[in-house]
Amino acid sequence: VLDMKEKRAKVCKMQVVEDVKEVILSSRSAKPFKVLDMKERFFDFDSASSEYLDTKALKISKISSMKFTNRKQGTVYYKNNFGELQTWNEVNVLKAGVKIEDIASFCLRKLDDGVELTQSKKTDLSK
Repeated sequence: VLDMKEKRAKVCKMQVVEDVKEVILSSRSAKPFKVLDMKERFFDFDSASSEYLDTKALKISKISSMKFTNRKQGTVYYKNNFGELQTWNEVNVLKAGVKIEDIASFCLRKLDDGVELTQSKKTDLSK
């Protein structure tokens, strides 16, 4: 099974989950594999981060190192290269008007639109 998926993966570019799903589904035409989306077992970090964080100033694709401290919550320290001489830059990633207390009391929502798993499948997955 892995050999077929590995062969397909070499030909296709897999960058997101949907790409991996497509490779698995198309790797065996006679008896295709079944792929089960399990979104209900995951939390919606995307909407939570959109609600509280503004990371545009962070330019995360150019960062080589990041650190966080408890002393300055909501602040991210970063470097753009691995050099010892470069000082840490800092950026506040909280949106205007958002306080740490708002995030601390926030309850993460679960992703919906998922396929409901049967109890026997849940038991099997937890083994």
